[in-house]
Amino acid sequence: MRGVAAVEFGLMLPLLILLIFGIAEYGRMIYQYNALVKSVRDGARLLSIYSSSDTTNYPTHQTEARCIVVYGNKTCAGSKLVTGLNTTNVIIAQPTSGTIKMVKVTVSGFNLGYITKYFANSITFGDISNTMRQTQS
Repeated sequence: MRGVAAVEFGLMLPLLILLIFGIAEYGRMIYQYNALVKSVRDGARLLSIYSSSDTTNYPTHQTEARCIVVYGNKTCAGSKLVTGLNTTNVIIAQPTSGTIKMVKVTVSGFNLGYITKYFANSITFGDISNTMRQTQS
């Protein structure tokens, strides 16, 4: 009777470890997704205050918005907010024409690698985008 508890624990230990790693991976995924959503919103907010009719400075503001999405600042300095995210993943749609102009910033094709590589190499998030009204000028 004394060894039964040890045997049962030995049988359940791999399942417990698997469960703990699964919970950690899921929490990390939710954290990374939330960081992406917030950074895309910040990039769209930056572009929303500038007019796209300013053809001289607007490309610079688009580059700054890409840097905000990936690095959290306008200069692309420091560490990335989400590991594996690049400025090539950030797509900025041209503002719509008409009375009300909308600017759209999207992160597309981002692969989130797993901490543990036993089950799969990575998962790909769907497109994460944000659309905001641009200032009128």
